[in-house]
Amino acid sequence: MAELFLQELEPLYLVRSPENLRDFIYDFLIGFQKSSGGIDTYGILLKATQRPISGRYQISVSTYKRLACSNIPALLLVIDVKQNHLFYSWISEDKIKDSQNKNSITVPVTKIDDAAKEALRKQLAGERSDRAYPH
Repeated sequence: MAELFLQELEPLYLVRSPENLRDFIYDFLIGFQKSSGGIDTYGILLKATQRPISGRYQISVSTYKRLACSNIPALLLVIDVKQNHLFYSWISEDKIKDSQNKNSITVPVTKIDDAAKEALRKQLAGERSDRAYPH
C-alpha cells in the first residue's frame, strides 16, 4: 500500500532500503527532479498501526531525533492497517523541543486524501515555494 502510494507521486526514483542494513533508518529513499536540474532526495519512514489515528501519532524520541538531525529531509508515513488509510508528517527538529516526554514524541499527522496527495507531490517535486519541510 505505502510503496504503491509513493510510486503514484511520480518520483524520479524510489529505492527500498536493504534488509541487511539494520542501522539504516529509512524504509525508502525517494527522489524528485528539480526544475534547476538537480535532484531532491527524501527519506521515508513507515509505521503501521491498528489503533485509530486521530490527527496525532506517537514515535520514540530516539528514532525521531535520528531522523530530524539527519541531512536528508524525512517524511513519516503512518498506515492505519484496519481502515486502510495513510497519514504523513514532516520530521523537524522544532518538534523535538516541544516534546515534554523523554521516551516518545507525539506529532501531528495529516490524513492523505486526493487533495493531500497532490499537495504532497507538489512539495516533494518542489513545485511550491512555501515548502513545509526542513530543507
